[in-house]
Amino acid sequence: GAPHVRAQGGDAAVTAQRPRAATERRPFPGGEEVAHASLGGPGREMMSSLLKLTQRAQRLAWWRPPGPSDDQHAFEAEAVGGEVEWREGALDADSRQWRTAFGALHSIGEVVEFVASNVAERAAKSDRAEVLFSIGQVLRHKKFGFRAAVFGWERRPQIDVSGWDGVAGLPSGAAQPFYKCVPDMADCISLLGGPRGVKYVAQENLEPLQEASQRAISHELLPQVFDGYDDETGRFVPVQQLRYWYPQDTDPATVEDDVPLARAVHTIERLQVLLNAHAHEARQAGLLRPLRALLRTARCYEDAFAVERVIVALMVAHSNDMLMQLMQQSGAAAQRNELDVAVRALEQALEMDPLHAETWGMLSVLHVRQGAFQRALERADECLQLEPQHFGAMAARGSALRGLRRYDEALSSFESSLELHPWCPGVATSLYKTQRALALRGQARPA
Repeated sequence: GAPHVRAQGGDAAVTAQRPRAATERRPFPGGEEVAHASLGGPGREMMSSLLKLTQRAQRLAWWRPPGPSDDQHAFEAEAVGGEVEWREGALDADSRQWRTAFGALHSIGEVVEFVASNVAERAAKSDRAEVLFSIGQVLRHKKFGFRAAVFGWERRPQIDVSGWDGVAGLPSGAAQPFYKCVPDMADCISLLGGPRGVKYVAQENLEPLQEASQRAISHELLPQVFDGYDDETGRFVPVQQLRYWYPQDTDPATVEDDVPLARAVHTIERLQVLLNAHAHEARQAGLLRPLRALLRTARCYEDAFAVERVIVALMVAHSNDMLMQLMQQSGAAAQRNELDVAVRALEQALEMDPLHAETWGMLSVLHVRQGAFQRALERADECLQLEPQHFGAMAARGSALRGLRRYDEALSSFESSLELHPWCPGVATSLYKTQRALALRGQARPA
């Protein structure tokens, strides 16, 4: 089999977590040192990261939903050392209990985000349609000549590349996969005039290297995304999180031996099921009410975002696993800007449960992105009938009305959204733009 590989150089020495038949170890070509942490994102040990997040959340997560004896505006919190009963608006926002509530939500949200983002990324990268090259492969740029190792790809570019020299004149233009690559430093100096960092390259600009000896490139960023270099295959070995994100890019023979990765896949799948079940139960138990009260009183965006993240998790949760999969597929498609695919997935979800408010809300947002403002308005209204305090649907309703040039109604929707979520992203800007549009028409509201 291929040798076990090791990244080594200076203070950076990371042994690959993949058990292999042979024990021979190979350093990175050139023995790179990690001089700085300029390349964030993927990690070597997903389980250790997840364990830290869950342990911190477990220490802080002391909330329980309101009991049947609570009145309309009261809800309880159980803190370390005893119980604390408090009413909405009666507790000082600087108190220990209040800050602990936000701390707990930060930690719970981190776990939810870790699981959701990794599952979504894995789902998106499982579809290799149109993608020719793989993670760890070393390629050459056809136009500029430098060699580079692939550590990520997107079926369509996530940034505007229309004005790039490397894209101009390509047959497919920007309508093709793009690759995140670490270039060979020597090539950068000799061909590009100096050191370079991560490159974002169109597929039509890349070609494979036939000679294995040409694939042994060097760059200080390589150890941040690869565990080492495999002499037998002539490829770099991605860190564990990249192997998780790109399940179809790895040799199936090596996946069978990758016990740590298999454990991470199983754990995240089970944790996703548990989080969904608990979120569904929490929403049924009435936890949305105290969460919304905290959201309205958040003193900074970070706290508001922590609460928002947990509210969204509760709103998305559903007992039907197939519906949840369709929502995940829609989210992945929307991230790739494949809006028609995303809409079809949500429409299928609605056939399973037309009373799931979050599905209507997500459809409204997608229709706004498509410029289908009347449909967006109708979907937002459906959501708000089921969940009148859905701040996201209220904001989407405002955007739809603004697109329909119904500015007075749009202002009312944006203002209602801010009452529910004073830190709702983008709403204040949309509100200002709507006010400006009214002013230009000479229809500004009286002060």
